Amino acid sequence: MTPLSSALQQPRSPVLEGLTHIGLSGKEIATLSDVTAPTISKWRGGKCRPPAAAIVFLTLVLAHKVEELEDIEWQLDERGGGWASDLADQLDGARACLRFQETCNAAMSPEAIHEGARRYRDWLNAGGFGGMRSNHAGMAGPLGATA
Repeated sequence: MTPLSSALQQPRSPVLEGLTHIGLSGKEIATLSDVTAPTISKWRGGKCRPPAAAIVFLTLVLAHKVEELEDIEWQLDERGGGWASDLADQLDGARACLRFQETCNAAMSPEAIHEGARRYRDWLNAGGFGGMRSNHAGMAGPLGATA
């Protein structure tokens, strides 16, 4: 069994771990995904698998946040701030999860990728983290909970 096929059979998603590395709580991930916090707990605990479109959406959100944090890290390095090393540790974990999740996403259906990307665009157009709310205007329904 290849590492990719082994990873795809695991119920947990690296993207959830990556979002935790950047400081998002289960409640915040639930708000992003338009599902309940208990659903996120089930996803994190491996009791059920997030829908593929949700994984794609959250992967794009993680990539977005990693880019933002890299910009902050660069600014802190330029100023010589001591916070840069703490941020570097946070980013290293998030980057590793992101790379692994992107590898897993390569095996997803084009429909799931398209739907996840559409939801990411909707989220970004609604203001991204600045416009985050439990009922996303312009987003067609929740990303889905598989229980």
